[in-house]
Amino acid sequence: MIHSDVILERLLSLHPKRIDLTLDRVWALLEKLDAPQDRLPPVVHIAGTNGKGSTLAFIKAIAESAGLRVHRYSSPHLVHFHERIVLAGETIPEPYLAVLLAECEAVQSDTPITFFEITTAAALLAFSRTPADLLLLETGLGGRLDATNVVREPAITVLSRIGIDHQEFLGETLTDIAHEKIAIARNNTTLVVGAQPEEAAQVIADYAASHKIRTFTAGLDWSFQRENSAESLSEWQWQHEGKKLVLPKPTLHGKHQFENAALAIATVKILQKQNFTIDDTDIVSGIAQAEWPGRMQSVRNGYWKQNLPEDVTLWVEGGHNLDAGKVLSEMLAELDAPRLIIGMLKNKDCAGYLQCIAPYLDGAQSLTIPDTKAALSAEAIAKLHSQVQPARDFTYALDQAVRSGGKNLIVCGSLYLVGAFLARNEAGTEPADI
Repeated sequence: MIHSDVILERLLSLHPKRIDLTLDRVWALLEKLDAPQDRLPPVVHIAGTNGKGSTLAFIKAIAESAGLRVHRYSSPHLVHFHERIVLAGETIPEPYLAVLLAECEAVQSDTPITFFEITTAAALLAFSRTPADLLLLETGLGGRLDATNVVREPAITVLSRIGIDHQEFLGETLTDIAHEKIAIARNNTTLVVGAQPEEAAQVIADYAASHKIRTFTAGLDWSFQRENSAESLSEWQWQHEGKKLVLPKPTLHGKHQFENAALAIATVKILQKQNFTIDDTDIVSGIAQAEWPGRMQSVRNGYWKQNLPEDVTLWVEGGHNLDAGKVLSEMLAELDAPRLIIGMLKNKDCAGYLQCIAPYLDGAQSLTIPDTKAALSAEAIAKLHSQVQPARDFTYALDQAVRSGGKNLIVCGSLYLVGAFLARNEAGTEPADI
C-alpha cells in the first residue's frame, strides 16, 4: 500500500490554487462517493475566527468524559496530517487513511479540486463508516463556501468570536466576514453564539431573525463570571436561567479560554436538551482535562526541551492575527522573563501583531518558517521592529533567548512555525536547509 504522504503530495497538484472557495467541486465528488455527508453521526459544526479549535477541544473533552464516542475534524495539522481526523477518539491510522485517500483520488481522477476539499471528502467518508455518537466538525477558514458546509442538518451550529483574518477570501470588514461565517447556520438547528464584536453580533442577529434560526447567545441567554484575577483562582461560574454551574479553571492557558470554555458549555447544554447523556459532572471533568496542541502549549519533552536549562519553560502558540496578538500579550504579562521566537506568513498583519506584543519584544528572534513558500522572511520581520533580531534557525534562536536571560521561551506567530518546531523537536534534529 502506498503511504498517505505520497498520495497527499499528488493531491496537492490537482488544483493550481491552494484556496478556491466554492462548493461545486465538493458536491460533485461527494455524489460520486455515495453522499457520505448524509450518513454521519450527529454533527456539531463550528465556525469562527478565534477560539473555534479550543471550543471544539472543550466540547470533545466533556463528551468523552460522559463516555461518548467522538469524531473530530480540524485543520491545519501541526506535525502529521493524520491529526486532522480523529475517529471515535483515536487518530486515524495510516493504512486506513491511505485507503480512503486512494479511493477519493481514483474517483476524482484528474478533475481539479483543492487539497482541503478532497481531504475533507476523505474525512467525511471515514466518519460515515466508523460508528460514533457525535462528530465535531470545524470549518477550514470561512463558512458559506467552506468544504465542510455540506452537512444538511447538523445537530448544532456554533460561532466562536469573529475577527479580522483571511481578508483576501472573506472580505475586508467584520461585517463581511460575519456574513461568511454565519452561513453555516440552518433554520432547523440551534445556533450557539459566543461573545462577538458589535458589528458581527448585528450581522448574526439579523441573519438569524430573517432565516428563523433559533439562537443561544452569550450575554443574552447565558453568561459566565470570573473575577479579574481569575487566572489565579480555582473556580469560576457559568450561568443560565438563574442557575449557576461552578467550574474549575480551564486546562488551556490564557484568560480567553474562559470564554471558549463557556461557549463549549453552552453547546453541551443544547446537546443535553437533545437527549445526549451528559451531566454537569462531565462538564466539570471535561473543562479540567481538555487539550489543544499548538495553543499556548507547554512543550514538556523532546530534542530542544531536553537541551534547555531545567529552569526554562518552553511554549508554542500558533495564533497569527491581531486578536491572537492581543491575547498573547495578556498571557506574556503573567510569565517571568518571556522571550519570543516569531515567524509569520506574508499575508498576515505582522506589523500589527508585533505592535500588540511590543512590550515583550526585548530579546525577540525572528525566523523564516521552514519549508513554507508563503513565509515572511526573518529579515523582513526584524525590519518591522527594532527589538527583533533575525535568527538562522531554531537552535540559534533558542540559544540567544536563553543567553538574554529568558525563562519562558515562546515559539509564536503561526501554526506553520509551531508545526515545524514540533516536528523537529520530535525528530531530534534540525535540517541544515532551514
